[in-house]
Amino acid sequence: MCRENEIVELLTKANHLTVLLVDDQKETLDLLALQLHSLPGIQQIWKATTSHDAIRTLQANPIDITVIVHEFCEESGFELCREIQDMQHDTEVVVCSIQNDAICKKKAFSLGVKQFIEKPIATEDLRHMIFDYLQRHQVTL
Repeated sequence: MCRENEIVELLTKANHLTVLLVDDQKETLDLLALQLHSLPGIQQIWKATTSHDAIRTLQANPIDITVIVHEFCEESGFELCREIQDMQHDTEVVVCSIQNDAICKKKAFSLGVKQFIEKPIATEDLRHMIFDYLQRHQVTL
């Protein structure tokens, strides 16, 4: 319970995070956005249904966290990570995938992915994702 209180306090203090959600399923994007909006600390949520839209959004906006959901372990997910890495964008990439094998994870982390969340995604997973991001960026209580 102590950790939960710490998470809520840190999220509330942040109150400025921008998140880009990437998935080819609009329904999944809407559900994730709804889950994120229920958390303190989120300022803005962007959504993209294609890699091309995701790259354009990243080029035009400061995004703290990019969450890639769609078919990550297929080449399109890896390619998007490669493009983000090549852009040298400050966003942290988080992958959400039903495929939880070691090879997929290893390749994802080699492309700069900071976290790997197994689907289905719960609000608690998103809360911890944001908390971990804030800790890495030394946001303190």
